Amino acid sequence: GDKGEPAVIGTDNTVTTAFLNVAKAVAQQVAIVNANKNAIAEAEV
Repeated sequence: GDKGEPAVIGTDNTVTTAFLNVAKAVAQQVAIVNANKNAIAEAEV
């Protein structure tokens, strides 16, 4: 927050919402990349 408090998840804060949306998107991309790496590794065995 403006006074140094941590941002509260679940508020109507637009910045917090945007940050969470970006974090979710990044996490999904990481999961997809890891799944692809695992699939390739198994295919090469």
